[in-house]
Amino acid sequence: MAVPRCSICQHDERVAIEQHFTRTHSAKGTAKKFGVSYGALRRHINNGHIMEIIEKSEERRDIRRVDSILDQVRALLDKAQDILDKAEEQGDLRAATAAIREVRSSLEFQARLTGELTNGPTINIFQSPQFGQFLTIITEELPDDVKAQVIRRMDEICG
Repeated sequence: MAVPRCSICQHDERVAIEQHFTRTHSAKGTAKKFGVSYGALRRHINNGHIMEIIEKSEERRDIRRVDSILDQVRALLDKAQDILDKAEEQGDLRAATAAIREVRSSLEFQARLTGELTNGPTINIFQSPQFGQFLTIITEELPDDVKAQVIRRMDEICG
């Protein structure tokens, strides 16, 4: 006995049907628009025949949402910067200080959204016991001329 084929998968306008459904999330409206059986479309959806297109559609929607949020943050940043400029021109230190806080906050939020700034832990290696052990090894084990080179290089790095 042959397995019945999905009529939506076989439909000439399958891609258009799936795209319409992913935009509207209305199986009845999509079935009516394309003149297909509502039951066939529900089976097509429920059997996972369009999961890939739905996932891609949701990914695009998430990307658009993040882009939209970033656009809004950038617009707020522009407004805060304009307010800061005007406050500085007028010599209004109170307004300028508030605007600086808003600019900083908007920049921080934008950096978090874009991944440029994370909430990860900050590690101060100078306070770690291992760093102390490392310094002890350098001072006890290395020859004086190598020790001097290491210290000079560390000064260059650390300022």
